[in-house]
Parts: sequence; structure tokens; C-alpha cells
Amino acid sequence: MNDFLPRQAHVDARAKINLSLEILSRRPDGYHELMSVMATLRLADRLFLSLRSNNQSKLNSDRAGLAPGNGSNDEFGWLVNTNDPDIPDGQSNLCYRVAQLFCTEIGIDPSSVKFEAKIDKKIPSAAGLGGGSADAAAVLRFLWDCWQNGLAEKSGKERNSLSLNDLERIALVGGADIPFCLSGGVRVCRGMGEKMTHNLKAPVIPLLLVVPNVSVQTVDAFRWFDESYSERADECAREPLFSSTDDQWEDVLFDFNGTEFQHYAKNDFLPVVARHRPEILSTITALRATSAVAVSMTGSGPTCFGVFGSEDELDRAYRSLSVEMPDFLLIKTELSPETEIFSH
Repeated sequence: MNDFLPRQAHVDARAKINLSLEILSRRPDGYHELMSVMATLRLADRLFLSLRSNNQSKLNSDRAGLAPGNGSNDEFGWLVNTNDPDIPDGQSNLCYRVAQLFCTEIGIDPSSVKFEAKIDKKIPSAAGLGGGSADAAAVLRFLWDCWQNGLAEKSGKERNSLSLNDLERIALVGGADIPFCLSGGVRVCRGMGEKMTHNLKAPVIPLLLVVPNVSVQTVDAFRWFDESYSERADECAREPLFSSTDDQWEDVLFDFNGTEFQHYAKNDFLPVVARHRPEILSTITALRATSAVAVSMTGSGPTCFGVFGSEDELDRAYRSLSVEMPDFLLIKTELSPETEIFSH
């Protein structure tokens, strides 16, 4: 590949929550058909990203403000690391894997470029908030921008040989939540999460996240669900609560009707996961005792959330629960309904 003008950027990777999550059936391949309303939050990781030709001198990335890691120990000399010791660096990091997938898709030898990602984590890991997926989606958006601004030409390819549909396909190979995180906003997602509606109109809504001091593996959550609802988890598919009502969710969000919001904010994982992790049940109970208009759990947990009608109500709940649950992580944030912008 010809020399590629180095590109670097500081980008945000927004967390996601499941405002609702329904498990409709188990597919013959063992995966589950889902229907979920997913939304991005203002809570975000901050990434420093860089791409350059392999024969160029190393760009100064010390401005990222992160301690050096061991993420460069790989066959391509790429550097991927975070400031969170619980998240792997290097080739085991999802950001590394989607960058390699991108190179493979566009027909570029990964060793011909130097990719660098320094991740300043703000999103709690393994919490049902899509932190890893959000970071991977941010990497794919950055690489798309590189493609649109010189990488295609320097690779001897037409810019239009890679489409946004191709980018979504790469994202899905990386993980089920990455296609949503790629564009963000508020969308009804179906299948494994890859079939998405248009972005729903929604206001900025205050939310309180409460992360219990327990872990939940997604594979365990699905197994517990299948064991509890075996008659619905096999071929016997359920009708979704909002089967033809994408517009209904949009109305609930746009008009911010609290009573209807709670009616639709359901998570099929919640009762079965709470049975195995009682801390989640106590968190839900505590949130319901506040002025939250809706309370639920995101993903397979353990993070629970409360939706509030005002910042003042959110602040009061935060102060109260901080005293009541000192060992749990509380985060004040808000719905971030805008979508990402892609260069062309």
C-alpha cells in the first residue's frame, strides 16, 4: 500500500441501554430471537485512535493521557490498550479484532498499516451497557472516515466499493450490539439485534444507573431463561408486546408518558436473573421507591436504571440511594437520542 496520510482523532463511544428486551424464541442454531428498544446514553468512553502507513514514524499519542499498556505485543505492531485492568489489551481486545476484520473486508494487509487505540473507560465493564461494543463501533466509524479520506485511494480501490451496509455487516461479525452502537440513537432492534428500525424521535431524558456489585454472564442469563421458560424458549415463539407498534414507542418517548413508559419498559431477563442475583431485585425495589417514572434492567444485567421526569428528581434519588446502597456504583446520565454522522 502507498503511504497513507496519518489520521488521528479523539472520539466518544456512547453506552447503550435496553429500554425493553423481549426474548421471543430460540432458533435452530441455538441463538435467540429478540426484540428490544435500544438507546444510547450520554455516558461514554473516550478513545484516541490513529491509523498510518507501516513505514511512517510513530505518531505522538501521549496526549491521550493514558498509562502505557502492553497492547503492542502482536504480529502487526498495533497498539490497543485501556486504563481498565479488567479489560484485555492487544489482540484480545474487541477494538483490535474489529479493526482486523475491517482490513480483511477491504482487502488490506493488516501489517501494511499501524493502528492504535487508547481507551479511556468511563462505561462500567460487563454491566449490560455495551461498553466494548460501543468502543468497537467507534473504531469502525473512525476507519470508515479514514476510508473516505484517502485510505481507499491509497489502497488502489474505489471509495464506493465499501458501503455502510458492508460496515454494518462487519460490525455484526464483531458482536450483536455493535451494529446498533455504530449509529446509535433510539431504535427497535430485532433478530439478534441487527435488524433495526429508523431512529425514533425522543427527547433527552434523565436516567440513573445503579450497578450492583455482582456479575452476570450473558450465557448464564440465557440458560436460566431457557430453564425457566422451556415451553417458550424452543420452537414455540411468543408474540412481542409491541409487535406492530414502533410508532407506539415513539409516542411514549416523545410525549414522555410515565405510565405507558413503565408498561413497555420490560426485560424478560429480569425475573430469572434476579432469582439468581438477589442484589438486582433489591436494586429494582430501591429504584421503585424513588420518584422514577419507569424502572428496569438493561441487557442481561446487572445494571438497573430509573427514568426520571426531571433533573431535580434524579438528583434526589441519587442522594438517597448513595446513602442506602454505598457499595453499588451510581451514575447520573441521560438519554442521548441523536445518531452518529458518517462522512461521505
